[in-house]
Amino acid sequence: MTYGGTTYGGSPLGEDLASGSRTASLQAAGAGVAAIARETPTSFRLPQSPGSDAPPVVVAPESLTTDHETLSLSILVTTEGRETLLDYYTTAGDVVREATAYGAFRRLLRDGRDPVTIEPPADLSPPLNSRAVVPLAADSSEPSPGRYRLTLELGLVEPRPRDPIGSGGATETIASTTVDVGGGATETVTLSGDGPTEFGDYTATVSAEGDSESVVVSVSDAPITFSFPVGTLGLSERQVGPPARAADRGTGPITLPVRLDAGQAATLLAVGSRVPAAQIRETPDAPNPTVDTLPDAELTATADVPPSLGEDLTGDVILQSWTLDDIRTPRRYPFVGTITVVPTE
Repeated sequence: MTYGGTTYGGSPLGEDLASGSRTASLQAAGAGVAAIARETPTSFRLPQSPGSDAPPVVVAPESLTTDHETLSLSILVTTEGRETLLDYYTTAGDVVREATAYGAFRRLLRDGRDPVTIEPPADLSPPLNSRAVVPLAADSSEPSPGRYRLTLELGLVEPRPRDPIGSGGATETIASTTVDVGGGATETVTLSGDGPTEFGDYTATVSAEGDSESVVVSVSDAPITFSFPVGTLGLSERQVGPPARAADRGTGPITLPVRLDAGQAATLLAVGSRVPAAQIRETPDAPNPTVDTLPDAELTATADVPPSLGEDLTGDVILQSWTLDDIRTPRRYPFVGTITVVPTE
């Protein structure tokens, strides 16, 4: 049996806010107009249009919201920014969202335009990464003359990846044995050894000749854990607020306010990238259960929580939805939002 890969999590990448950087670029023919933008660790880079050679627009959002399929930014811009530089984002096109297998989707533009790839700021990567998006909607207000507040709703072209475990780390063999098995016989083998001592998610692999099987193992002392097949969300009690329960207590959804660090938010984005696969199955004359339709039940977690959060949160739960709707930096837990789970029994 071996443990491989690297632990996942840690602090977000960043740089000194006071230093930043300056980018100068020529935007017009002839004499040209030099545009100087100050980039900071909180700045998004938005291409002006697909395939454009023009420099990207650098914006530091006032607020940022994301869930499994959208990203919304609220930014302050000038008249030029609203009418020229960000024209692609303020004019929503004919967008079709097609549901595909296992809770996935794809978005297609039917007006001849193409998606653009936006780049998140250093302080938000992880958990956010460069993503292809299409504009879905835009709203504008004028808080002061010549200054506009834009709210841009951007749709992800496809779900985020579902691989929160790092790779490329050293692999350590912790136990091995040799077994001779006769024809038609079955032999049970128990392997044991000292596992990792550092907190994090690891891949444990048991290998035999011509076959192997892997499982994610979490090493944590967190008092609140949601252990999914592809990663574990371990939280302290101060990171979780009082749960809100639906009227059908015991079988309905439970919503938890949460505050997350970068690694925890990245785990949530990965395990929750296909929450549409949590489907409500209608049954006559009985409560309608929520069913995890993903292979290997990837939306189903084993919850271990203190009694103060309720007995119905202990055991297996299905992640039904989530949102991060208050993202700020710098803070110890900059990602604030909710997760909604449904008990399986």
